[in-house]
Amino acid sequence: MQDSQGSMPARNIVLTGFMGTGKTSAGRLLGTRLGRRFVDMDDILVERFGKSIAEVFRDNGEEAFRVAEAQLCQELA
Repeated sequence: MQDSQGSMPARNIVLTGFMGTGKTSAGRLLGTRLGRRFVDMDDILVERFGKSIAEVFRDNGEEAFRVAEAQLCQELA
């Protein structure tokens, strides 16, 4: 789909993968190269929960974290 000027609208890129695989590093590099803002979902989730990811897993469980993560991904995509 093209915008009114005939170009493709900017769409967000979501990187997924296991912990420690370089998503944050790759995301920052992509943001810089594409002139886009980089957002780390973990940082947003820590702010929303008011505790670390480890504490969320311990106190709320993995399922609660995954639900919040999926909702945030929908918001940002």
